[in-house]
Amino acid sequence: MSHGALLTNAERQRRHLTPSSRCARFKEADETPEHTFRTCKYAQQVWRQTVPDAASPSDRRSLKDWFFYFLKHPAKQVRFGFTCWFLWRSRNDYVFSDIEEPSSKLSQRILAWEIIAQKSKAAEQAISLGRSGLSRDVAVGWRPAPTGWITVNSDGSLLRLSESTAVGGALRDGQGRLLGAFSMNLGRCTITRAEIWGALRGLQMAWDSGRRRVELQLDSTTAITLLSPGSPTNH
Repeated sequence: MSHGALLTNAERQRRHLTPSSRCARFKEADETPEHTFRTCKYAQQVWRQTVPDAASPSDRRSLKDWFFYFLKHPAKQVRFGFTCWFLWRSRNDYVFSDIEEPSSKLSQRILAWEIIAQKSKAAEQAISLGRSGLSRDVAVGWRPAPTGWITVNSDGSLLRLSESTAVGGALRDGQGRLLGAFSMNLGRCTITRAEIWGALRGLQMAWDSGRRRVELQLDSTTAITLLSPGSPTNH
């Protein structure tokens, strides 16, 4: 955005990729980065619901100055960044896939992603504190499921040298008897993503075997938080 290199319709027309430089939604102006992110009526509607200051008609700063001001603002940078990103995604969905999303719905998604980012930041801070010697040990391990239920245990691992991840897990009945097991190499991803993939694979195995009373047991607090009620449903 700051370099003016995004393929808006104005830039696409300059490169002979489209016959029209106009805004795809309203056709009222050339679709430049300034229009896409600031002056378009759709963008204005979204900004008023996410970062109202960014939609101020009295703001005479250049696009680049406007962009970096909010991107560096301690209290607004995360929401501002997500709004820019989702405005561009929404524009591309509209232009290339004919998908129209109401501005109110897009704003809700942006606010939900901000919550996810805050949780992620809190988790990183907790990890940082743990490395400084303020962590506490908590004993975790398999525990029997209630009568008539089974347990799904899964665990992810990360090889720091190659940043490759893997996950494995087991299904057991209330007496600890092994009902099934799995392992997967996931390639490069975060350890939290690996933990959640393990949970998904274990639950799929339980479901495919006809079992509906399942207790999922994980040792990742972050994964449990993201899978628990209260986490945004579109995570």
